[in-house]
Amino acid sequence: MLPVDLTTGELVNTTTGARATGSPADPFLIDILETDGPIALVAKRPELFGTG
Repeated sequence: MLPVDLTTGELVNTTTGARATGSPADPFLIDILETDGPIALVAKRPELFGTG
């Protein structure tokens, strides 16, 4: 298993314990994922899309 923390860019190999760091994901992408997708994000935060 290779969990990835999108906010920090950290990857951890759960078998060996090895760690690596990449670039964090864009905050907008994290918002989309945390609200269960783009449609849910529009419903929750319409001001981001000029509809609120």
